[in-house]
Amino acid sequence: AEFELDRICRLVQKPGETIGRAGKVEESYLSNFGEEVVRGHSLFAVSRFIGAAFPSVRKAAGRSSWQISAYKGSAAVVGKVVARELSAMQGEEVEGPVVVLSDLVGGLEDVPPGVVAVLCHSPVDVLSHIAIRARAQGIVLASCVAEDEWKKLKEGAVGEIRRIVVSADGSVLLEQVDEPALTETQTNGKANGGKANGHNGHAVAARRLPQTETSSKWVLKPKQYQPKLVGGKGCRLAKLAESVDAFGSGGKVGMPVRVPASLALPFGSFDR
Repeated sequence: AEFELDRICRLVQKPGETIGRAGKVEESYLSNFGEEVVRGHSLFAVSRFIGAAFPSVRKAAGRSSWQISAYKGSAAVVGKVVARELSAMQGEEVEGPVVVLSDLVGGLEDVPPGVVAVLCHSPVDVLSHIAIRARAQGIVLASCVAEDEWKKLKEGAVGEIRRIVVSADGSVLLEQVDEPALTETQTNGKANGGKANGHNGHAVAARRLPQTETSSKWVLKPKQYQPKLVGGKGCRLAKLAESVDAFGSGGKVGMPVRVPASLALPFGSFDR
């Protein structure tokens, strides 16, 4: 549904701006014209229904109310808990480490320096901008859709120093710790090269870039993808295309399984 609504938004936004400006409509009304059209679409109502049913579906499946989009369990994440909207913190540099409780995360936000975790009440797409950045930077990103559980979390943790713990059923807990634990986290981050994830206050191991090779071709097809020639997304997509036949028309599914078409520029193309 989200792909179709995004397409509709793109289709109507530009014509709406053109017609609106011709009629001397204020720009503030035009910037979100496409989004307002989408909100009146039947798929938007269906999407809201699915979102409302999500907690019940997870509960019926024996899962927790939490969806974890980014988490590395090997390192303890400790910070002072604050309740603020992440969108209002864009461009700020927070004196961390800080755990942010934000009711809404749209997906396009950046995580401010000093923030080590973002917990929110709204679902977050695992392929959204913020989720990809969080995984790359070693920041915890998780969402809880259960209203009562979210309220309880905010009431008991704001202003306290807490350690993030993920339980066996996938729930995110904020375990109370003392001030020395926070100081130790800050000290370890400085001892391991300063600010661990680029700027967010806890230490991660140094990484080395993989060896790459150049190609005489400007564009590669999926069958030509190799780890040293193209990135991980392309290689995994090519590998997926090779394996779907076993589950497609002649396999368990009994119908064609399609994989998104792709082309890739080999490493070094822009240098050339």
